[in-house]
Amino acid sequence: MAHSFHVLIIGGGIDGLTLAQGLKQAGISAAVYERGRTVNDRLHGYRVHISPTGSLAMHECLTPHRFDAFDRTCGAPSMAVRFFTEQMRVLLAFEGDFAAGTDPADPQLRADCAMANAADLIGR
Repeated sequence: MAHSFHVLIIGGGIDGLTLAQGLKQAGISAAVYERGRTVNDRLHGYRVHISPTGSLAMHECLTPHRFDAFDRTCGAPSMAVRFFTEQMRVLLAFEGDFAAGTDPADPQLRADCAMANAADLIGR
């Protein structure tokens, strides 16, 4: 006998919204609970790295339209890593192709948190 259930997702970041969309596509009821009251409450101004595995998971959970919208908000992989002091002086720098992968189907994404949340991940 099949049991229906309702999933509660705590956090409306990239991961919570992606999970909600994946569950919705699978026909599973879900609700997202987020501390911020509006999308603008999450304007942190930073990017996060999403590994190839995470990118593929997002591709599976989101509709093509939503993944496309998300992908358009992502930045290009960096060729350097730099650490700065609070006065924005370079403290340490590494140069190189840190995002080089062997499989072009497994992109390394640099997601802007605020833009990703607004980029159709929310879809009702």
